[in-house]
Amino acid sequence: DVLKETIEKYDGKFICVVEGAIPTKDNGIYCKIGNRTAMDILADTAPHAAAIIAIGSCASFGGIQAADPNPTGAVGVRDLVKNKPIVNIPGCPPNPISFLGTVLNYFTYNKLPALDKLGRPMFAYGRKIHDQCERRPHFDEGRFVEQFGDDKHKQGYCLYKVGCKGPETFSNCPVVRFCDVGAWPVGVGHGCIG
Repeated sequence: DVLKETIEKYDGKFICVVEGAIPTKDNGIYCKIGNRTAMDILADTAPHAAAIIAIGSCASFGGIQAADPNPTGAVGVRDLVKNKPIVNIPGCPPNPISFLGTVLNYFTYNKLPALDKLGRPMFAYGRKIHDQCERRPHFDEGRFVEQFGDDKHKQGYCLYKVGCKGPETFSNCPVVRFCDVGAWPVGVGHGCIG
């Protein structure tokens, strides 16, 4: 009822936020809310929104469940909605500051922030993690962790050789960290997965 009232009262003036991939196989039966599929709810809501924010990697690009064999036919928002502006804020978890910055940009300037080719806000995804990483000097000097838990890992060396995707991943997580304590994957000894 609240969703219906919001659509009627604010038609064309609200931002629809979608979290999670949308199952499409078997008419979308793999995700139901109030006996309606997520696919149907999105199809009914999206045309009335001013814009859509797909929050998280799943809503943005389908996420892990969209990988082969994808038994539920999971897709990201942009695969179903074609006629509305969509901002993707990927991440697992997505950075709440990137989300809030997008919303505030829209309500302050009455427009969405500049986006990259993947529909991500440039203010949050315009630079590579590698370029902002505190372990970057170790990369430049050729000092790499060879195995998690080894002495080089304990000394804070670069995680590239153990799978960190920071040199090819665009995100602001090295400078806008998580949990109000300055945490982020590389900072706690785990590589960026991209």
